[in-house]
Amino acid sequence: MGLAIVKAPGPKTRVLEPLRPLAKFTPHMPMPTPIHHGHTEATSAVLCMLFFAAGLEKRRRRKRHTGLPKTIARAHNDGSLKLTQMAQDVISNSPLNVFENDSGSTGVAVLPTPTVNETKVQRDVIGAWLIGAIALPTWHVLPVFLDLKIAADPALPGLTQDTLPIATTAIFVGWLASATILDKALEVFDQKQLLMLHIIGLLVVVLATVTLPYLTAGNLIVFTAIRFIYGLLMNITALQCIYIQERLPKDQGNQVLVLNSIGYCLVTILMAWSCSGLTLAMDWRLEALFWCSAPLILALAVGFPDSWKIVQSLPVAVRKKLRNIQKPSVAEVESGERKNLTFAENRNMAALAVAFLACGCGFYGLTYSAGQLSPDIYMSCMLLHGGDILGYLLALTADKYGRNNVQAFCFFAACICLMLCSTGEPGTPFVLSFAVVGRLCLDVCFTTIYVALAQIFAGRASKAAFTTCETTARLGGIIAPLSGTWPTSVSCPLFASVCLAAACCTMALPEGAADVNDGNDEKAQFSKGNNESSDLALVNEETHLFTNVMA
Repeated sequence: MGLAIVKAPGPKTRVLEPLRPLAKFTPHMPMPTPIHHGHTEATSAVLCMLFFAAGLEKRRRRKRHTGLPKTIARAHNDGSLKLTQMAQDVISNSPLNVFENDSGSTGVAVLPTPTVNETKVQRDVIGAWLIGAIALPTWHVLPVFLDLKIAADPALPGLTQDTLPIATTAIFVGWLASATILDKALEVFDQKQLLMLHIIGLLVVVLATVTLPYLTAGNLIVFTAIRFIYGLLMNITALQCIYIQERLPKDQGNQVLVLNSIGYCLVTILMAWSCSGLTLAMDWRLEALFWCSAPLILALAVGFPDSWKIVQSLPVAVRKKLRNIQKPSVAEVESGERKNLTFAENRNMAALAVAFLACGCGFYGLTYSAGQLSPDIYMSCMLLHGGDILGYLLALTADKYGRNNVQAFCFFAACICLMLCSTGEPGTPFVLSFAVVGRLCLDVCFTTIYVALAQIFAGRASKAAFTTCETTARLGGIIAPLSGTWPTSVSCPLFASVCLAAACCTMALPEGAADVNDGNDEKAQFSKGNNESSDLALVNEETHLFTNVMA
């Protein structure tokens, strides 16, 4: 009896209603200039993200219904796959499409159904996506706008335009310090517990930010300490990316990063538009409470309904670690193994670290230099993040033209654009245009470097490379607040030089795995020399995954 496949009809598409404007303005109402620039960008960006999300959902459903059953059917027909009793039981209890083909033989198609675990994974991914796309933009960019009001507050004499860049630099110093201990924190807590710990910490930081400066008359040391703790908790940026990536198929990693980044840009544009008009006269404490706390609470409500149980499990995880304190930790073992990394692994790690340095320096440097690019800091920020949306979409070209080719080209193009940007007059279309194009190129690279981190390194080298590259990126971000006080003739050439070095280092990176992958080269050579054995191994692996999901 042959086994064939019937492609299930896809879901019917719905025609989306046109987006309605957020507010209706009359010709007699005062309207800030940035609104004219940001309204069209925000509307078109929302449409781009909606169509992109619809395409991902359609692709996921199509793969779910036609991918694995087709592989099992092909292997079963040629006799190369012998299903275990567990797999046969799973198939017998699954929704089936039984039919008779032209030759008269009967076929059956297995249609997997959603499970409780699948629903839980989707909820976890949505919660982490809300953190990265809605909550983090305010924490990364809001200090650029908030410091303008803090410096003008007469009740805070210690916080001025000259001293606030020092406090803002403490954010990136804390971020650098926390990047070096992320692997040790993951030994004590799992990813979900660590996410919850960061969210609680950020909510406490919000309360401290809006209360302690007035209780201390704007003491610079106290405010700098608050922002240092603020930076320690910014590890949530990398943590939510890891959390999403490990709960989705590998082939969706690049697309999910792009979707996450597009949401990030949309929220940033909305925040800049709001701060330039709707909340321009609002007290900075109310702005900080709204933008920094509301998105985190929304992410908790949607993605972490069991948040109280997670909080209760935190002391248990600490006690468990204390009981095992005598045993060597994973970080200690890895630090010993790091010395045994091959020359190729160390070379690739150093080359990729330069790329992370360029992205951290150039991306955040341009964000904090928005006031130097144009007198209207809000319009500059909206233009930069409007270009980010196109840049993140262009990152998808790496799948077609090769990750290294796209990354090296974009780093080199960013170098040229930033050099040209340094030669013009701030506020002119010439400077703003090349700044946006340079930022667009850095957006492509900021996506591809994380893909490269997952594709090049494996096994013992993966965590070492992740810690090294994240630390280097945070090191590049330290100069971002200070670069906001420099003219473009000084800051942009600095960013361009690092991008040129990153373009050269990118050409030395391999497209796939490194030359030595924990002694798996012999296995790879064997699979290359025996195509039938490799195909059978692939089918067996997919069958094992299929039975686990369906069970």
